[in-house]
Formats: sequence, structure tokens, C-alpha cells
Amino acid sequence: MTDYATFLRELWKELLRQLVPDEVSVMSLGAKIAHEDAAFSVVYAAVFLAALIGVAASYIAGAWMGAPALARLFGRRWAARLRPGWGLGQREREYVGWVLAISVFIPVVRYLVPFAAGLYRLPLRQLLLFFLSSTFVWTLHYFLMGYWFPDELDALLAGVYQYRKITLVTAVVAAVSYITIRQYMRMKLWMGATSAKHRGELQKEPTA
Repeated sequence: MTDYATFLRELWKELLRQLVPDEVSVMSLGAKIAHEDAAFSVVYAAVFLAALIGVAASYIAGAWMGAPALARLFGRRWAARLRPGWGLGQREREYVGWVLAISVFIPVVRYLVPFAAGLYRLPLRQLLLFFLSSTFVWTLHYFLMGYWFPDELDALLAGVYQYRKITLVTAVVAAVSYITIRQYMRMKLWMGATSAKHRGELQKEPTA
């Protein structure tokens, strides 16, 4: 019993060193308990709980520290944008849930999204609604991979590193493309409004 308690204590220390457990740590823990006399459900519950604590901590950091700091740095204009809804349009808000769910499976992004959610005052209830289910699937997937194939851990980790590179490049390209298209549309609308205003002023000028 003492050895089991020591194992769980060391497990928690290892998990809490990270903001959110990553693929490598979750898979390694799955492989570790395959050779230990530890209950699968208890260890997995500890991993899942650590992931949720990391999400909540990142959200709180964004809500309590990130928003006030950025508001002081950029002024009231920035502070006015930090409101529920992420400052997005109606059409974009419809896809926030999908973004939250998918972001869990993207390395690095899963660390940033909860912080951004807190920064823009997204309700914690909505964040957990999507993050809870996707985090469960994500942690269980990698935990089982390590648990079922402990002898192939090195090959699995090599695949994870390759997956990280691919998903990060894809995420960066998608983000840059989205920002570029959004700025282009805003510029197009602004130029159209300016042109219409200019034509209206010309029509109002008296003719000689």
C-alpha cells in the first residue's frame, strides 16, 4: 500500500510539472503502469484530472492576469475588446465549439486556447463542455497506446514527434491564412465604404 501511495505521489509530481500533460508524458505513463502493479482506472483518472486542472489554470490565468495586463498595456480600446464572444462575428461564434474541441489534439495550441478563452471572457461552462469530452478522448487514446504497446514505446514516440511537426505547421498555415483573409475582407469593406462616402459627397456638390 505504501509503495502504491508513493507511486501515485510521484505520478502527480510528474504531471503537475507541466501546464497540460502532453502526448509524450501521457503515453509514457501508460507504458509505465503496464509494468507496475497499479490500477489502470486510478492512474488514468489521475492523468485526466491533471489535464483538466491544467486547462482550468490556463483559463484562470487568462481571465485574472492576462486581460488586466493587456488592458493596461494597450489601453481602454483593447480592454473594450475583451468581452464575451471572443470579439468575433455571429458566424464565427458558431464554430467556437469546434475550435475548442479540435484544439486539444493540436500540440502547443492546447496550451494557448484555454488562456485565450479566459482572456476573452468565454464562459468556463462553455469551455469545459467541449474541452471535457475532447480531453477525455485525447488522454485515453495516448494512455492506451502506451499501455497496450509498452515495448514499442520508442517507435510510438518517434511517430508522435513527427505528428507534432505536421500539426504545428498545419496550424500555423491555417492561422496565417485566416488572419490574412479576414484582414483582406475588412480592408475591402472599408475601401467600399470610403468609396461610397466619397461618391455621396461628390453628388452633393452644387453644379456650376
